[in-house]
Amino acid sequence: MNKKGFTLAELLGVIVLLGIIAIIAISTTGTNLEEGRQKACLAQEKNILEAMKTYMIDNPNELPTDENQEKIIEVEFLRTHGYLAEDFTNPSTDKKYDAETKAVVMLRGSNYIYRVRYKENDGCNSESSKKDEIEDNVKINQPSVTSTKDSITVTANASANDGIESYEFSINGGTTWQNNGSNNIYTFTGLEDDKEYTILVRTTTKNGYIDVKRKSAETKIADAIISPQASSGSNTTVNLTYPIGCTNGKYTCTYTKDSEAPVSVGETTTSVNFIGSGTIATEVKSNRNSANKLTNSQNITIEYTASFLKGSNVSSVGKSSEACTVTSGNTTCEVTLPSITANTGHLSVGWSTTNGATTGTAAGQKVSISKNTTYYANAKVNTYTIAYTLNSGTHGSSHPTSATFNTAFTLNNPTRSGYTFSGWSISGMDSTTHYFGNTTSTATSSSGRKETSYKNLRASAGTVTFAAAWTQNKVTITSSKDRNTTDGYKSCRGNWYENRYNYTINYNGSSIQSGKMCYSDSNGGSTAKGCRNYSDGTGSAGGYGDACFNSATSWKYHRSNYCTYAYAKATNGASASKYQC
Repeated sequence: MNKKGFTLAELLGVIVLLGIIAIIAISTTGTNLEEGRQKACLAQEKNILEAMKTYMIDNPNELPTDENQEKIIEVEFLRTHGYLAEDFTNPSTDKKYDAETKAVVMLRGSNYIYRVRYKENDGCNSESSKKDEIEDNVKINQPSVTSTKDSITVTANASANDGIESYEFSINGGTTWQNNGSNNIYTFTGLEDDKEYTILVRTTTKNGYIDVKRKSAETKIADAIISPQASSGSNTTVNLTYPIGCTNGKYTCTYTKDSEAPVSVGETTTSVNFIGSGTIATEVKSNRNSANKLTNSQNITIEYTASFLKGSNVSSVGKSSEACTVTSGNTTCEVTLPSITANTGHLSVGWSTTNGATTGTAAGQKVSISKNTTYYANAKVNTYTIAYTLNSGTHGSSHPTSATFNTAFTLNNPTRSGYTFSGWSISGMDSTTHYFGNTTSTATSSSGRKETSYKNLRASAGTVTFAAAWTQNKVTITSSKDRNTTDGYKSCRGNWYENRYNYTINYNGSSIQSGKMCYSDSNGGSTAKGCRNYSDGTGSAGGYGDACFNSATSWKYHRSNYCTYAYAKATNGASASKYQC
C-alpha cells in the first residue's frame, strides 16, 4: 500500500470543490427561503384584500363614488376590528403590519379595484403588483334592484380575468344561496309588501375566486288607484282604491281634494264628488318608514264642447268647434264665437242655437255653456238703403229708397232746367258683381251711369248713394261777312246789296225757341234797328236791308253798310248774341 500523502495541488483542488458545493448549497437554501416568503406574502395579501372587501360589504356607503376618490384603511385597523385574525402578521417581519401598510379600494370605470400598499422597505412590497396571482382580478359591482309590492329583482355585474363561472343570490342572511349559473339577474318573489330585505350577491370565477356584495332593498307599498273621471255633466264622481294595509294600520292613507285639508281613509275603496274641475291626490305612507310612501295625483277635468255649424245663407265659419274646461266650483265655462262669412248678398245676424234664426249673438263674443252645445251661424238677405244727391235736379217718376239683393229696381233719370243729365255717380257698393242695365261691374264706385235698371248694388256700409251729374245747356253764334255774294240771297229777296252777314246758330240739349236779326249804327244792342224776329219767318227789314232766316241754325242779313246783330234763345233758356260789322 502506497502511503504517500496528498500533494499540494490535490489539496487545493479538494478545497475549491468543497467551496463550490458550499456556494451551491447556500444559494439553493436562500432561493427556497425567498420562495417561501413570497408565497406567504401573496397569501397574506389575499387575506388582506378579502378582509377589505368584507368591510366594504358591511359599509357600502364608504365605497368611492368617482375615480378621483380612494378608500384607504390600515391593515392594523382591519385586524383590530375583527376582519383579520388576532395573530395576523407580516411574513417579511413576522410582526404586526406597520401603520404605513394599508388596504385601498378605487373605482375604475364601473369596477372597484382592491390593492395593498406597503411601506417603502417592506419585504413584501415587490410582490404587491401581482394581482393576477393574488385574486384573479375578480370584481363585482354594487348590484341594482327593482321592486314591486311583493318581489325584488337583482341585477349583478361582475368581471374577472379568466371569466365568471356563476352568480349566486341570497336574501336575509345568506344561509340559502340560489345558484343562477351565468345568469346575472334573479327575482325573489312572494315577499311581504313594504318590507326591507338584505340581498347578497356572490360570484365565482373560473379560477375559483369569490367576491360578495350586499344590497339593501325594499318592496313597494301596494298601489292606491284613482279611477278615470267622467268628462261631461256638472258633477262627477271619482273612485279611489287603497291597499288592504289602510284597514289594519300598516299604512297611513289620505286623499286631498284641491287645496283642502287631507282626509284620512281607513277602507279599501271610497268615492269623492266634484263640482267643476279640480285636482285629487292620494297618499299611502308606510308606518314602518315614513319616507316610504306612494302618491298619486290626477286632474279632474270637466270639459264641454261647442260645435259651430253653417246655418242659413252662410258660406263658411271661422272654426268647427271649441272646447272649454269648467273651473273648480263652477258649472259653466266660456267659448268664443267664431267669425261668419255670409253668402253673397247676405248679412250675418250672428250665432244662435236655432238654424234659420233672424237674430243672434255677434261673432267674437264669449258665451257660457253648461253642456255640449251646437251653434248655427245665420245670415239674412241684404236689404240696403238708396240715397240720392240730385244737385238741384228733380226726381224722375221712379226713385226707390231701398232695394233687396238679387232683385232689380228701376230708376228714372232726373231733370233740371237749363242742364242736361250727364249720369249717376254711384258710391258705397261692395266689391262683388253689380248689374247696370245689361252690363256688370265689381267696382265699389261708378260714374256716368244713365241706365234705368239696376241689380245687386250691395252696400258696403248699408247705403248706396246715387249722385246726379249735370252739363249746363249752351247756345253759341258764329258770324262772317261776304261781299258781292249772291249765293243763297235769291231765296230770300231779289234785291242786291254789297254785303251779306252770315250767322250760324249752335245749341245743345234743346231747340231754338226765338231770335232776331237787326242792323245797327254801331256794335251795340241799344242802337239796333230794323229788327226781324225769327218767328216771323223771312222778309225785308224795311229799307235798311233784308233779313233772311234760312233755317233754325242759318241766318243771313243783307246790307250795303252798317253792322248787323243776331240774338237766339233755346227752349231750355240758354241764349247768345253776336255783332258782325
